[in-house]
Amino acid sequence: MRFYLLLTTVLMLLCVACSKKTSRAPGQEIVTDAEPLSRGKIMYFHGSKDTSMHYVIYVPQNPMNYKNLPLAVFFDPQGRGHHPVKQYQALADTFGWILIGSRDSRNGLTVIRNREIYAGIMAEIAHRWDIHPSRIYTCGFSGGGRIAAYLAMHDPAITGAVSCGAGLPGNTSGMPYYFSYVLIAGREDFNYTEVSRLNRQLDADHYRHGFFLFNGPHQWPKPDRMQAAFTWLELDAMRRGIIPKHEALIQKVIKQYQEQILKAKDSGQKYELYNQLESSLDQLMDIRNFKNDFSVTVSQNDIRLLMNQQETDDKKESSDQQEILKYFQKTDTKWLAARISVLRKQAESTSLSKASYSKRLLNYTSMLSYMYTNAALENHDLENARHYLTVYAHTDPDNYAMKYFYAVYHMKSGHTDGALLALKDADTMGFFDYIQLENEPAFKPIRHTKDFALILENARRRYEE
Repeated sequence: MRFYLLLTTVLMLLCVACSKKTSRAPGQEIVTDAEPLSRGKIMYFHGSKDTSMHYVIYVPQNPMNYKNLPLAVFFDPQGRGHHPVKQYQALADTFGWILIGSRDSRNGLTVIRNREIYAGIMAEIAHRWDIHPSRIYTCGFSGGGRIAAYLAMHDPAITGAVSCGAGLPGNTSGMPYYFSYVLIAGREDFNYTEVSRLNRQLDADHYRHGFFLFNGPHQWPKPDRMQAAFTWLELDAMRRGIIPKHEALIQKVIKQYQEQILKAKDSGQKYELYNQLESSLDQLMDIRNFKNDFSVTVSQNDIRLLMNQQETDDKKESSDQQEILKYFQKTDTKWLAARISVLRKQAESTSLSKASYSKRLLNYTSMLSYMYTNAALENHDLENARHYLTVYAHTDPDNYAMKYFYAVYHMKSGHTDGALLALKDADTMGFFDYIQLENEPAFKPIRHTKDFALILENARRRYEE
């Protein structure tokens, strides 16, 4: 366990985005501080005092009450705070929440800098809108999820935090925290085991939290899964006595979970859904009848077996990850290629658990490929970079970051034509990190070309999406 937490921390620190200063993408009009907030429209702002600060705001179209609105502040690992705000704006309309996304917070910044960014946003919004003082939430994905949890741990004004694809930041053992916590992870996410373990630890500690899964890799969850987090936090506000009980919402949640439990294919899915229902309605109503109904379909023996299996699977996955890491450190591309071939076949299994397990290990290998390739290129270790890129291409052939690194490798090897071809492939695959592209010194000889300018412009446009 200690090794796994240490490894996770190392990976988080190594797998950081470039944090060099650069110009912002010009795709959106910046609103001045004097202009009022428009409802139902995403607005782009810079700080009134610190004009280098950038963020977006979405105010719901028709909230039931224009006073004391809930606020969610989003943190993206690549500084694309506008992305989750755009993705979840319909949820803001449904629940009557204001959404803010930081365009400055990103992987690679210190926690002190992230606290400054958050404090700056809150100082800006304080005079713009009437925010409910007990309904301030932070939400983030990956490194942004750790920042969301960190802020909630250190600021008692934050009532709850949502961490997607990540757990708590660094070493938090023995540290008290009182915010309501929602964890979301993809079944194919390389951080799944970390988040799953944290969920079980919070269960053992009887800590108020929700835990939701979706079928997918390391990414922002789709709106239907984020809706589960919004709903959980609405119910939590009722549980805390912050807002009155909303019986219609409670009954809607009950009906949804009853239908899903009936449709569940196996005991594991039923157990997962029942735990979500229990954490959602805890202290809001007597759920003993649901527990009795659930016990008819899933026995206590089944539950014990499921919990033991989760522990066994997590230990095996950690062991498999350590083994893959060991062969990365040895640069044993032959062993890695064979292991990847087996995992790719297993990822086609009709069993959701087996397929997800294999995909998680493939995604973990892809993440290691990113880390080790990046480090080798920065150190101009072209021989090892070539080995890692070979593994990367075999593991994740459709990954635009892999093609981007191939372009850097070709430039450092003196192959300009190969670099441009690789950049074009990355562009076709959806590359959007124009900041990284602008700041890479290896591309200096081709920055003047029309092809490079077009790829850069496409990346700028995608960054704003």
